[in-house]
Amino acid sequence: MTSGVLVDACAIIAFTSDSDSLSHEGYEIMSEAPCLVSPMTVWEITRKVGLGKLPALPPEPSRDLIGWLTARRYEPAPLDWRIAQAAASLPNHHRDPMDRILIATARALGVPIVTCDAIFRAYGVETIW
Repeated sequence: MTSGVLVDACAIIAFTSDSDSLSHEGYEIMSEAPCLVSPMTVWEITRKVGLGKLPALPPEPSRDLIGWLTARRYEPAPLDWRIAQAAASLPNHHRDPMDRILIATARALGVPIVTCDAIFRAYGVETIW
């Protein structure tokens, strides 16, 4: 088991935009706890920004997403064959491949996920929002 939390794209978006949708607990955890971010989350956010579906994240023009994550001392979550196979083997409560990777990662590491997606709990992972 690893300590810390896994952070979903929706949490990074809410955190960087000072959105009121993220709970005080979620904000505090993302401010202080060891946070892990999946490479798939970086890909998802970067892709949505590139397609114009999201404004640039973080909002500071002097720093890109990886620079922002690094400055906050967030760490890359592992993504290996075991996690990929576990994601493919999950029940079909949720079909989004990015989210299935996060669920499999959280289960493998024994950590909660900071996410707005309540369906994650159907897979037996703790969520924080």
